[in-house]
Amino acid sequence: AEEVSAKRMPPWGAESGHTPLKYDVSLSDEQIDLLVTWSIDGEAGDPSNEGSPIAVDRGGLERIDLELPMAAEYTPTGYPDDYRCFALEWPEEELQYITGFVGLPGNHAVVHHLVTFLVPPDQAEVVKGFDEMYDDAPGWPCFGGPTPSVDYDGASVFGQMLGVWAPGMSGMALPEGTGVPVSPGSVPILQVHYNTLNSTA
Repeated sequence: AEEVSAKRMPPWGAESGHTPLKYDVSLSDEQIDLLVTWSIDGEAGDPSNEGSPIAVDRGGLERIDLELPMAAEYTPTGYPDDYRCFALEWPEEELQYITGFVGLPGNHAVVHHLVTFLVPPDQAEVVKGFDEMYDDAPGWPCFGGPTPSVDYDGASVFGQMLGVWAPGMSGMALPEGTGVPVSPGSVPILQVHYNTLNSTA
């Protein structure tokens, strides 16, 4: 009751009463009153008579035209956190535009979130060398961006952020008629934050 009354749950960081924003998951006053009443009365409904889930619009993609998989599976070794970057293969040979993004983690138990960056063709060779600088596992340690964050004294690599994913996100589509240009030879970098604190997966 305290959390919903204070509007801390479900999480929605924007202040109400201003410009309406898409995908607002805030509870209505009626829903808050219902939950508070349940709390005061010590009741939570009849478990044998469940209602239908409340439909929540979280955006998402209408279609997926291209998937960029990791070249090999990676098992996190850091505890409790492991930040790792992976160079992905961009297959297109002509200028293309990214108009949407969604992340598809292979193991939801340990993937805390992921970010994808786009490195331009003139830095592609530098990026491809990162994978060879470290252990035999795929990728390289990174934090905050695609540049290695451990035992590296070379130049920083700057990547344009393409998209992010965290649990509960179903993808984002850019406004109609817009897109991020991707030149042939560019290198998408997938940065994954693994958290192994509560999982043995």
